[in-house]
Amino acid sequence: MISLWVEQMCAKYSINENFFGAEPKQSDSWAWKCILKNRHLFRKGICWKVGRGTNINFWLGNWCANDSLVSMLRIRDCYLIDTSLMVSQFITSDHEWDVTKLKGLVSDPLLQLILATPILHNDIPDSICWGLSGNGNFSTKSATWLAHGLNLTNSPWWEFSWIWKLDVMPKLKIFLWQLCHVSLPTREVLLKRGLQIDPLCSHCHIEIEEEERLFLGCSVVNHVWRLAKEHH
Repeated sequence: MISLWVEQMCAKYSINENFFGAEPKQSDSWAWKCILKNRHLFRKGICWKVGRGTNINFWLGNWCANDSLVSMLRIRDCYLIDTSLMVSQFITSDHEWDVTKLKGLVSDPLLQLILATPILHNDIPDSICWGLSGNGNFSTKSATWLAHGLNLTNSPWWEFSWIWKLDVMPKLKIFLWQLCHVSLPTREVLLKRGLQIDPLCSHCHIEIEEEERLFLGCSVVNHVWRLAKEHH
């Protein structure tokens, strides 16, 4: 079932196969501009399931080991290769890989990775899935790890996972999660996120408002308080 906000975005911006070629407009909403800005992450996460191969670019498409051949071979000068080649040109009429053609372009171990890539039979069209999850469905968690350049399959155990087991209100769990991730909306964090805001502490107007300052207090204010106590 599609969420209401997704239906509204699709209707407003006419999201279709030209999504990756759409140009942002001044009148676009902040949410849509952020989505367009992060399209490169979607490209990395989207993976093709090979059917006919007619819609998948052989060199540029993410269809082998959740990556493109250009990326795996670290090819920077694409003019040295034929970027018009499609995967369908390397599939036989029996829905098998054409090993002879492949050997003319790639060598082991990349050849073995290609041969290990399954081909959907019965003349099924190509389809896409989210290559960073086991079931092929998109997940915010995998996208977040991708944005931070981390490997989800080798993700370390998070020491603050106990937060989600607490018997407290959801907003308190979210507050603790933000606290542990240094994501509370302090002036410093808001500035890093692109907001045009004065990062200085609203109390001393000297030091930057960091997360620690919310709980430990401004060092300048504390210093003045200590001096006041000494003189009285």
